[in-house]
Amino acid sequence: MSNESKHTDPEWYHDPGAKTTPTKHTPGPWDVQNKGVLGSRSARHEVVAGVNVDGSKNLPTIVKMPDLSSRSYANAALIAAVPDLLKALKDAANEMSCAITGLSVDPAAYADAIKQRLEFGEENARAAIAKAEPKP
Repeated sequence: MSNESKHTDPEWYHDPGAKTTPTKHTPGPWDVQNKGVLGSRSARHEVVAGVNVDGSKNLPTIVKMPDLSSRSYANAALIAAVPDLLKALKDAANEMSCAITGLSVDPAAYADAIKQRLEFGEENARAAIAKAEPKP
């Protein structure tokens, strides 16, 4: 997902209420990794953070799945997508808020900007959904 906007924001776009606040959870991105020896009882999927928060080489484990089944992988992929889904929801809420503001200011004058904001929010949301629902 791209964090950069591909367009120029109109003057009404900048929302002082849309501040980024530090999260209390392990920061993303998160990823799914296979752990253990294939075929052994210890083989499983794990969701790991993609960022070393403490500077070590070991990626923090978010959750350990019970095995290497396709269901465990699907569950792990959904969990790994949580930071992206949260960001997409925050972005979409901000895009909708800005579009509503633009509609209340001058719908005709800001129609193109509003369309771009909504397309940007949709693009980010669809990318997060695709990560949460990987193809087999």
